[in-house]
Parts: sequence; structure tokens; C-alpha cells
Amino acid sequence: PEGQILCLGRTPHLKRVKPVTLMAASPCSQLGLDAELWNLAPQDDVFLNSVMAKEEAELAQAVNARGQDAGLLLWVGKEAALKSHGLTMVDPRHLALRQVSANHFRAEASLTATAPVMPANVWFYTYTAPEVDQSILLAIAVADNPHPLQSISVRAEKLPGLRPLSLD
Repeated sequence: PEGQILCLGRTPHLKRVKPVTLMAASPCSQLGLDAELWNLAPQDDVFLNSVMAKEEAELAQAVNARGQDAGLLLWVGKEAALKSHGLTMVDPRHLALRQVSANHFRAEASLTATAPVMPANVWFYTYTAPEVDQSILLAIAVADNPHPLQSISVRAEKLPGLRPLSLD
């Protein structure tokens, strides 16, 4: 069915861990992935402010209050959303993430966007490989074209450590 995603492997661009490759196959051609090491503590406020749209302040505060890095969550989600449209990173403050459910977010133009931004749905997952002692934050985005997908199903037979991120 449209929007079904199959995660096949793991990604080498992650630093400080053994090489990992993440790949996805889907009947939906407008798919974007991004992944980074998932810090379990809030990091630097300068980075957070460089990627956060004004309307994301409450979300960022809630994520940081949970002991997680809001700047990284926003970065990874926005990268995946832009990749789903085949775009490279624009000023991340032009894009705003809004939480829809536990691990499902909506990426849309921010209130102060001056660049055109196309909407997408973004789902967050964490992955802990057996040989890695740190989690990886993974965002999977599906572009709205012609209509937004409201859900996806993920089959990850080769990634038993993959779990939906819960921010509820």
C-alpha cells in the first residue's frame, strides 16, 4: 500500500560509531530519511535557536524537559522533510514541525518563512544497534504529493532495535 516503508539496513555518515547504513524502499517515491546520533541530554542553545522556528518554542521546551535534544530532533525532522521533496537544507527556521501524535509530526512553512517550503509528514524512530551503545534518531518523511499520507507502516526485519519515538 502507498506509504509503506521497508527499512533494509544501516548508514555510514554517522560519526563516532561503527559504520551503519539505513536504506528504505517504498512505493511512495517522495521519501526522505535523515539520521543522527541521538543525544540523551539537551545540547547547545545556539544550535537550537539556529534551527527552531518561533512557533516551535513550546515543542523544543517540552523535548528538552524530557532530557532529549530538541535541536537535533528539529534538525533531523526538517532534513528528512526537505529530502522528501528532493531539496537541500534551506534556513531551517523557514520550516516548522508540529506534533500530530506520539512520533508523527507535520512539517510546514513557518509563520516567518520567506522561502517556499513544501509540506510533508514526518515520523521519528530511534534505533539502537546491538554493537552500538548509543541510540540513533531516525526521521522518515513523506512529501504531500498530491495528498498527504496520514500514516505509514514500517517493516524492519533487519533492524530489531528500531522503535517509534514517543514524545507523549
